[in-house]
Formats: sequence, C-alpha cells, structure tokens
Amino acid sequence: MKRCSAPCVNHIKKVDYFEDITGAKSFISSSDTKTIQRLTKDIDAAVTKLDFEKAAEIRDRLKRLNLLILIWYLAKRKEKKL
Repeated sequence: MKRCSAPCVNHIKKVDYFEDITGAKSFISSSDTKTIQRLTKDIDAAVTKLDFEKAAEIRDRLKRLNLLILIWYLAKRKEKKL
C-alpha cells in the first residue's frame, strides 16, 4: 500500500509521528474535534506569519491524523461485523 508514515520507512520524523499518534489517540478517546480544530488554527497562525513551510507541515500532520482516524474507524466497523 505504501501508506505507512512510520519513522522506520523514513517518511516522517519520529517527533512528528509521535504527535500524529498522540493526536489520533486523543481524538479517538474523546470523540471530539479539538485536535483537528487546534491543528487548523495552527495552520492559520502559520499562514498569518507567512510561515508557509510550517503551515504545510501542519497540513500534512492533519492529513495523517485524518488517515489514522479513518483506518481506526474502518477497523472498528469490521470488528463489529465479526
């Protein structure tokens, strides 16, 4: 699938991967959108400061978080069918 973003495949820094996992766990356990809202605000703040590289990094983190949430949701759904 070539979708893994883990540090062992050199697609992401360990710190960023840890933040992704922490954000996903927080999102899943609280069932709210605080993490996504925070990341969206962080993107806006970076753009306001004209720090487009930082905004892109946060955008990518947000995409990875959404992917992790989707994978988790699909796994839970499959688990319920079994």
